[in-house]
Amino acid sequence: MNFKNHFKNRSGYLSDKWQSYFPVYDLYFAKFRNKKINLLEIGIQNGGSLEVWPDYFKNANVFVGSDIDLKCKHLKFKSKRVKLVIGDINKNITRKKITALAKGFDIIIDDGSHRSQDINKTLLFFYPYLNPGGVYLIEDLHCSYWKSYDGGLLEKQSSIEFLKLFIDLLNFESWGMKFKRLSSLKFGYARNKKNISIKNFRDIESIHFHNSICVIKKGYGPNSIGKRVVSGKKALVYPHLPQSGSAFEPEQQNIKNIYF
Repeated sequence: MNFKNHFKNRSGYLSDKWQSYFPVYDLYFAKFRNKKINLLEIGIQNGGSLEVWPDYFKNANVFVGSDIDLKCKHLKFKSKRVKLVIGDINKNITRKKITALAKGFDIIIDDGSHRSQDINKTLLFFYPYLNPGGVYLIEDLHCSYWKSYDGGLLEKQSSIEFLKLFIDLLNFESWGMKFKRLSSLKFGYARNKKNISIKNFRDIESIHFHNSICVIKKGYGPNSIGKRVVSGKKALVYPHLPQSGSAFEPEQQNIKNIYF
């Protein structure tokens, strides 16, 4: 069954999802359905989704659910694979408890406070704990446009604007700067007092935006455009093509004040 059927054909703890999310889950989670994965869900509310995941991912190792609401500690689950960590996701003690439960995560879902400040901090900390080939999914990003959630249209500190910065990082090798000169950046995020280490995000394979959702896919090494591949021999319009297999050589540019 697809996620929608798993979600609708159940009783138990309440769960609240937007209709457009169902095909997004199936699109990015399909490859994990029969694998022994580790899943982290940040923000569990009434616990309903933590009842769905064990049926949807039947061979998974562990499902870690975390929430700041102390009432969540009263939730009980049939599956022994479900583990709860109650506490503030921005606190080191909470983070240590979460990361101790699994050797990295294949799926991380941020359905927490929806406040831009929390979303950004959580991504910066937990993305390095995403296993190669894994996906990091952030939900309810419509809140990024609301001032009550640290957001607003084109608001620089909003989670949407923050996530847009990672699009540039995907194209790092085209900036015209050698990596060793940019071991860390302020990365356009004024609220972050410390520089953000680029090396933690150089393996982002792709970023996908859907209505109220962003999905970041992690690759198996540094993202690269690779070598230029040319086929054929006749160049009747533009004869100055490079040789097949030649390295990509970005044009040097002055980007001195863009991110600093």
